[in-house]
Amino acid sequence: MWLFTKAGFFSAVRRGDRILVRSRVGSDLDRLRQLYLPELGTSQATPELDYPFRATVDPAAFAAAMPRMARDLDYPNFKAKVREIDGEDRAHVYADVWEAAHGLQELNCDMRPTKAV
Repeated sequence: MWLFTKAGFFSAVRRGDRILVRSRVGSDLDRLRQLYLPELGTSQATPELDYPFRATVDPAAFAAAMPRMARDLDYPNFKAKVREIDGEDRAHVYADVWEAAHGLQELNCDMRPTKAV
């Protein structure tokens, strides 16, 4: 799962009985821990890997953090909020991600909503 939040950008995956939270920016994990997930373990530097910073957490604690993040939505435009918090450079990177994801619309000619599963 990729998460783009006010705290930063994260990749979360299951590793055994833990959730591994990975980040490209070490301070993002610190901010995640401070704002939403105090149970997040100590950050480990892994510069040789694709995500150079990692920490683990119990799945229940990770799941409990999601509603806290949702309740903290206080902005009408995410990219503008990122610009306000982290500056133009990060906002530009996030805009590039938004643009790349926009390509999904071009792949899906059927723009009707799908049924809920």
